[in-house]
Amino acid sequence: GVFPHRDLVSCTNMSINSTSNLALLAGRRCFAIVDLASPASLVLREARQSKWEVVCSEWSVQEERLLAVASNNKVELITCRDTELVVDAVLRSHTRAVTDLAWHTHDRQLLATSSADNYIYLWDMRDLRRPSAGLQAVQGAAKVEWNKVSGKYLASTHDGEVKLWDIRKSNVPVQYINAHLSRIYSLDWSWDHEDSLATSSQDNTVHFWNVAAPAKAENTIKTSGAPVWQLQH
Repeated sequence: GVFPHRDLVSCTNMSINSTSNLALLAGRRCFAIVDLASPASLVLREARQSKWEVVCSEWSVQEERLLAVASNNKVELITCRDTELVVDAVLRSHTRAVTDLAWHTHDRQLLATSSADNYIYLWDMRDLRRPSAGLQAVQGAAKVEWNKVSGKYLASTHDGEVKLWDIRKSNVPVQYINAHLSRIYSLDWSWDHEDSLATSSQDNTVHFWNVAAPAKAENTIKTSGAPVWQLQH
């Protein structure tokens, strides 16, 4: 069914929690939480006054009520309570607009944020005064995503290239994949196979990669004249 919420037309971003029962709708003027079991009504709605649109948001995989919301160069950490959304902290180290963020699949304390300032920052929830680590690239990452099986790799996209970072070993990429000739719009790891990664691009293709043998895509989907803006493995 379709459930219009005309008072939420300013919302430009949506994210769904790990149990797929709640959705955050976020925009420059408001936040709203929708119970997807009864989406015709709102769990809560709060006014938001900001000059900046919400770029991206993501619910923590491990902490059911914790959200990260990015707008301009800052990231707000927000707890969803029964009757309100509470801003617990604001992360401000990026010097240009945040492009993406990703909670670690297994480590509840770890959040990655990427920006046009050419840095990917890793944040430890136990000490938010500054990033716990900084990963620097020649070009800013558009997307970041943690491996879902082992959590070993963080993948980031830079135009048509994917960089794999193993933060246990190094603060430089451990692998590069020349995935597409055009800009990558989305990427996602498999929930079942540690080495399986999917990417979609402006070039109207979706590629499936085995990062253990990344010279050539294992499979390709070609879309008819339109790029895939968002994918899930």
